[in-house]
Amino acid sequence: MSTMLFASAGPIEAILEHEIQIRAYEIYQRHGSRQGRALDDWLQAEYEVLREKGISLAAPKKRVPYR
Repeated sequence: MSTMLFASAGPIEAILEHEIQIRAYEIYQRHGSRQGRALDDWLQAEYEVLREKGISLAAPKKRVPYR
């Protein structure tokens, strides 16, 4: 997922996005590299990275798979 989260991204936002990308990939690998979970993995990574930085967000909710 290479889209910019922050419309006016500065150096801090770019660093955060990169950390989220790395964490999302780690989560993807931890789940057995299963396809179709990119959004869930990204949201979980975003939550973890921002929480680690002291920015509180609501925990991501489990989504029902689209069928």
